[in-house]
Amino acid sequence: MKYRDFTNYEVYPYDDKIINLKTGKELKQSTNDRGYKCYRLYKDGKAFSIRTNRLYYECLYGEIPEGMEIDHIDNNRGNNNPNNLRAVSHTGNMNNPLSVEERKRVFSSEEYRTKRSAIMKGKNSGENNPMYGKPRPEGASVPPKPIKVFKNGNLIAIYHCINEAARDLNLSRGCIFGCLKGVRKQTKGYTFELC
Repeated sequence: MKYRDFTNYEVYPYDDKIINLKTGKELKQSTNDRGYKCYRLYKDGKAFSIRTNRLYYECLYGEIPEGMEIDHIDNNRGNNNPNNLRAVSHTGNMNNPLSVEERKRVFSSEEYRTKRSAIMKGKNSGENNPMYGKPRPEGASVPPKPIKVFKNGNLIAIYHCINEAARDLNLSRGCIFGCLKGVRKQTKGYTFELC
């Protein structure tokens, strides 16, 4: 079988192998940082790292529908047998009974609870915090600064703070900060200025 427009390769999903037709050699799989098996395919001198589960699924069943993911039914990312692969939504993938059981096992373990508790407490909480019991430095709790919002050069609103503007205009705070710092000229047609 051929995969998309990678014409130099023959794919054998049930045998878990790909042959390079130019060299006649079988390609080796690598494992990415998330534990998925991958092949490196070349086209027009460019290398593409393609996850094996997606490659096998597309070879057998066609293009993966938009918004769908390829789920390993047995929850083993190394098992790319086509009978173990299915296209599901992200929710369906997360609700794979084996995935749910694994999360329950991990999250209910004493080790996880201990680590999470330590993270939540933080190493600088309470008496471990160097500022514990000391008065706040002058200016530490600076009140938010009002901002002016312009659209097409016209003032359209003045907001008490960036959070309020972001919420009302359905923008990210980061975009507004970027405009105020001069990193961006505008975001979605809006420009901003401190009062």
